[in-house]
Amino acid sequence: MTNINRESMTIPNKKVLIAEDQKLLNKLLTIEVSEFGFEVDSVFDGKAALKKLKETDYFCLITDLFMPEMDGIELVKVLREFNQTLPIVVVSASNMSNVKKALEHFVPINFIDKPLTDVKLRLLQHYLEQYK
Repeated sequence: MTNINRESMTIPNKKVLIAEDQKLLNKLLTIEVSEFGFEVDSVFDGKAALKKLKETDYFCLITDLFMPEMDGIELVKVLREFNQTLPIVVVSASNMSNVKKALEHFVPINFIDKPLTDVKLRLLQHYLEQYK
């Protein structure tokens, strides 16, 4: 789908969790991140994401903000109670300046606004490479 350099991104045994309630976008992110060289688990709500995060050692969390059961902001806050170092990428159609203010102290964290384009997927790849 995109012209992203995937050859530079082979990360053995690195697992990424995607929390996105929109099924099509969840599938797109799963495919793209898999093509970056990561193993991917995906869930459709914050509560399921939290359960997975407590059970599995992930390399990174990619999360939407507005999801059923538990939103992304609450997910990040609860996650930071037991894991202060897991890199997070927030992908949202929300007003990012407000989101950044609410979450800026939960580092490492990066933000990508929707809709996703090839340029934004390259940015996602850059964030994942930066976390290596």
